[in-house]
Amino acid sequence: MTPTVNKFTWTIGGAAGDGIMVTGAMLAKYCTRAGLWTTDYAEYPSLIRGGHNVQVVQVDSEQIFEHDQGTEILVALNEETVRLHGASLSPHGALVFDSGRLTVTPAMLGDRTDIQLVPVPLVDLALKNGGKDLMRNTVALGATLALLQAPLKLIEEIFQDTFGEKGQKIVDVNVQTCRAGYEHVQAAVKDFPWRINPAPQAPRMVIGGNDALSLGFLHGGLKFYAAYPMTPASSILTTLAELAPTYKHVTKHAEDEIAAVNLAIGASFAGVRAACGTSGGGFCLMTEGLGMAAITETPLVIVDAQRPGPATGLPTWTEQADLRFVMHAGQGEFARVVVAPGDPTQAFQEAARSLQIAEHGQLPVIILTDKYLAESHWSTAMFDRSLVQVQRGGFVAPHEHGPGPWYERYGDTPSGITPRPIPGQAGGVFIANSDEHDVYGHANETSENRVLQYRKRERKLEAILPLLPPRVILHGPADADVTLVTWGSVTQSCREAARKLATMGIRANVLQVLYILPFPVAELQQAVRASKKTILVENNGTAQLGGVLKEYAGIACDYQLLKNDGRPFWAEDIAAFAKGNV
Repeated sequence: MTPTVNKFTWTIGGAAGDGIMVTGAMLAKYCTRAGLWTTDYAEYPSLIRGGHNVQVVQVDSEQIFEHDQGTEILVALNEETVRLHGASLSPHGALVFDSGRLTVTPAMLGDRTDIQLVPVPLVDLALKNGGKDLMRNTVALGATLALLQAPLKLIEEIFQDTFGEKGQKIVDVNVQTCRAGYEHVQAAVKDFPWRINPAPQAPRMVIGGNDALSLGFLHGGLKFYAAYPMTPASSILTTLAELAPTYKHVTKHAEDEIAAVNLAIGASFAGVRAACGTSGGGFCLMTEGLGMAAITETPLVIVDAQRPGPATGLPTWTEQADLRFVMHAGQGEFARVVVAPGDPTQAFQEAARSLQIAEHGQLPVIILTDKYLAESHWSTAMFDRSLVQVQRGGFVAPHEHGPGPWYERYGDTPSGITPRPIPGQAGGVFIANSDEHDVYGHANETSENRVLQYRKRERKLEAILPLLPPRVILHGPADADVTLVTWGSVTQSCREAARKLATMGIRANVLQVLYILPFPVAELQQAVRASKKTILVENNGTAQLGGVLKEYAGIACDYQLLKNDGRPFWAEDIAAFAKGNV
């Protein structure tokens, strides 16, 4: 067979605690440093140990947005992985397994004869080279690189960068165990039809949505973050805690989500940029705080990293079913901003921007992500930090308030935004009252005051429009045969589907709604009018964005493709649906 160069899918399976994700991350880093594009995706049950865990890494010489369904190399750390995934290997694909711990039978592979079995004594090689049995994943990484005829030098550099702070001994053990797996397979397998040919390009990084959000917050001036761990938002908390000594901010592990949102409100009230994060179940507990931030006009940023509900739902899986919830959470009506980034670059930019919007508009900003974006990783160009500028605003200067101690914190203004004092500021006394209130914060239930304050708060949405980027983004050619309308992480799946449709001779583009609130009515109406045929693609069961499109803009897509089984869309399925309806 003619070798396929720089294009393959790699899958590793085992139990929690087997180092599945670490190995996938190492391979993704290797390929990215080799000048290739990668994306990875993990599936795991809500168990601390055990259960079936899978990590998929897709590699290509061109930019990719989502992984394929096929697998060219399967690393099986247990028998369950062979039984569940072995038969799905591509023709001539390789099954790497521990020959000292596992026997593979033809029945496990559906009696297929076109699969290369690559037995490697993973644990034995790890132990013989100074490692522990858990380092069998490092041996498997070396075996993978040997199959692909990839040079070892790059992985040695990655080990140095990753483990260098732990001492040279740790680096050397990883290098030795990886080399042992490499040399074992290099001697045994000669004709594997996939290759890596390094082609260095401009520096890129491998990063996921949560890390991108964390860095965006920090570059946007975050000084306080509070959260109670809840998958898939938890790593925002741990990343920010790890970086706290460097960036000089406070990260607080709260006792629950009610405490987290109120801590963030308190920090913001005190004058610093603050945020909190959770998933849908935790956001349920934050809704009372959300309303308090709105009526007291205190800046607040909340991350809702979605997973399937209701209740505990599927804790470690993905969905986009909180859209309507965050749009209407909290009793009554009040202005808010809802943004749904679709990739790590957007996550970085919008996290920084959200702090700016919240502070200048003195209102809540909700960032909607999901498990797929939060925990998957992509080869990404280095973030352009020059696009992030921290411009503090919305505060009253000491000389601007009146002569008395009381300040008209909620005084009416054309924009609806009233400068706020810092607690303790002379002449800046007011009441941050969760009841409807007058200009000083004193409770006031008259109809005239209610209408004045309500309209004042609603005008903020118009005032913050200049702070927003384009709220609708068109990916791909303007004159497409079909337009995939979507939001959030499904944008990645749709962009990959558009690439596949192009190989079928079908021109497709992707219409991404980046900002849900304030809803971009005119932009969407114009974009849809220019489309020949539209397909709504959402990771939920009720077409929530579709309903919002009809409600706000009178737009109905020609077709809709929905999915809510906890898994992200396969690009192949989107492409097949689009092809069948063009």
